[in-house]
Amino acid sequence: MSHRVTVSLDIAAAEWQVVCDRAADSLHRLDDVIADIRDNATRFSNTEVQGYIAVLEASKSEIQRSLRDFENYLGDAKKRSGTFQERDRIMERARELSRKVRELTGPRLDILPEMISEQLFANMERYQEELRHEEQRGRFSMSDTDFRRLSEILDVGLRECVYRELLSGRYGSFATALDSARKKYREKSDRLLEKNREKVLGRMKTELAGLGLDTSRIDSMLNNTTPLTEKSVMEICGSADESIRNEMLRQKEIGMIVAAIRKQGFDFDPKQCLRIDRETNVARIAVKSADGRQVTFEVYLDGRFMYHFEGYEGMACTRDENPFLETLEKVYGMKISGVRVDWENPDRLQNRTNVAGKQHKEDAEKSGVPEEPHN
Repeated sequence: MSHRVTVSLDIAAAEWQVVCDRAADSLHRLDDVIADIRDNATRFSNTEVQGYIAVLEASKSEIQRSLRDFENYLGDAKKRSGTFQERDRIMERARELSRKVRELTGPRLDILPEMISEQLFANMERYQEELRHEEQRGRFSMSDTDFRRLSEILDVGLRECVYRELLSGRYGSFATALDSARKKYREKSDRLLEKNREKVLGRMKTELAGLGLDTSRIDSMLNNTTPLTEKSVMEICGSADESIRNEMLRQKEIGMIVAAIRKQGFDFDPKQCLRIDRETNVARIAVKSADGRQVTFEVYLDGRFMYHFEGYEGMACTRDENPFLETLEKVYGMKISGVRVDWENPDRLQNRTNVAGKQHKEDAEKSGVPEEPHN
């Protein structure tokens, strides 16, 4: 007997957890950069060191706050109805968290040593104080809206550039000072990104390669003579981040499936039993028991997986199949949103017909009603 079934898992909760895991990873990266600055503190004055660390600590606090807000929102949402609209709102919050983390810990951390050497954001507190004095003397004024816009700039380096432009006195409005600061900061960032091309792209390539993911696009950029820009680097960073999140989600799903099937007595050797087709983005798992039972899986990124039970007699596969699905739900919390039988062995269908016919005949004999002839 054999049959093929498609199971749809509700993987939204797993997706949200992966976003949180990636945010937590970024905090570790910030800690590493802060430790590196402290280790090389002799290159800078104590004031500068504290200024640079303050910039990174501010980014770290912002990520922690955003992560905490998202987790709280997620906890509250789970208590509500769970409608599609609610899920869409959660996914939007998850995407916003990913974007914010990318802005605060993306490629710019790779060029931080260059920014430090050029004192790009060493004087934030002094500039803030000077701006307050200028406002008190009536030489400068800014609306509450503009002050709020200034405080909402996540990139502290850009924020310091805005302070510099405002204090220069060359601009009559906050908007023009902000535009000028963005242009200058982007030009400086582009120059430093190109100068550190191998470091910036190499880090992304290492992370992708570590998960067995395709690095051809980054390889192409490494060999390209076109200068890197903030826009091009952030675009490839976003693409790499999405690939990594998808792979982390796939590994989480595969891990749960493998653990559940092992509980049914199947052996699993990742070198022998797991194959991932990168072109179709499908993971294939094939496991076998000592008595010849075999199950194959095809796992997709959208939460679907197909399984094919082979080598069973009669309805014996239900002894493995039903507990397997129950383990996924009860032990690992993977909510099953749908199960569809795609194909069944004709022998099994014939057996069902024979069983039904035999039962019908027995019922007829008991009731004394003659069995209707079959055509």
